[in-house]
Amino acid sequence: MDQILAETLTEEDYGDVTRCIDMKRVRSSKILDRQHVAFRSSNRRIYLVKLIPPCRSLDYDDVLSISSNSNRLCRLDSINTIDRASGIPGVPCQIDSFRQISKEQYDFLREELKKHRNR
Repeated sequence: MDQILAETLTEEDYGDVTRCIDMKRVRSSKILDRQHVAFRSSNRRIYLVKLIPPCRSLDYDDVLSISSNSNRLCRLDSINTIDRASGIPGVPCQIDSFRQISKEQYDFLREELKKHRNR
C-alpha cells in the first residue's frame, strides 16, 4: 500500500490529517492491508487510517473491534481484530494517522490493491 500511495498520490492529493474521528458517524470499515483501514462516515467522508507498526495480525476478512472511552477514535488509540473463523482476538493495532480521502481515491486504492494481490 505504501508503494501504491507513494507512486500515485502526492501529499497535496489528500485531505487534511485529522487527529480524531467521531465514532458515532462511522458507518462502515474496510481492511485494506496490514497497515491501512478505511472508515466511511455518515457525512460521506472517507478516512484512510494508518497503523503503526504494520499490524501482522490484521487480515482482510477479520472483524474490527473498536473500544474507546469516548465517542471518538484518536491517534495512538488502538484497533483490535477478531479472526472471523475462530473468533480469536488478534493483537491490538495502534493508530498513527487519519487522512480524509475522496471516494475516487478510495476506489482507486482498492483497485490498485486488487492488482497487487493478483500478481
